[in-house]
Amino acid sequence: MNTRKAANFAMLLVSACLAHAQGDLPNPAKYLGKTMPAFNMVKAGGGHLTNADLKGKVYIVDFWGTWCVTCRLMTHVMEGLYTKYHNKGLFVVGADAQEFKASAIQRELKFHPRPYVVTLNNDALADRMDAVAFPTVFVVDKLGTVRDVEVGVRKTSSSDLDHWVHKLLAEKA
Repeated sequence: MNTRKAANFAMLLVSACLAHAQGDLPNPAKYLGKTMPAFNMVKAGGGHLTNADLKGKVYIVDFWGTWCVTCRLMTHVMEGLYTKYHNKGLFVVGADAQEFKASAIQRELKFHPRPYVVTLNNDALADRMDAVAFPTVFVVDKLGTVRDVEVGVRKTSSSDLDHWVHKLLAEKA
């Protein structure tokens, strides 16, 4: 682990402890019913992905890291949703963040490619969205409004997300 990443992690941990002491914990659910903040993500395959690219689409942003064991479980959920709903209009973004080594994501994608778009270096966006526990998943409707937030993986994660995607794809924009 490089020193800068270790220092950033230590600062994040200290900040979380201080926030907890003050009663101001990160809360990604505060985005429910609000417009997804503007983003400009760098795609692993090259190019950029912005909110404008997803206008009028139902999409999922899954914040994850190669070091996150439970993220691997959510990856299977994302792959299943992508396979089931991609042809009906669902767009899935695997937003990689908090990597300790830049080479980790390339290695991960080489051995475990994703059928959906993966973006790199999303630390700032994850922080802004209070996505400090991974995986954190934001489900966004055709108008760009966050309609569901999932933190972690539960037995019902797949069915809960499937419910939201099915419902949002059926809604008029």
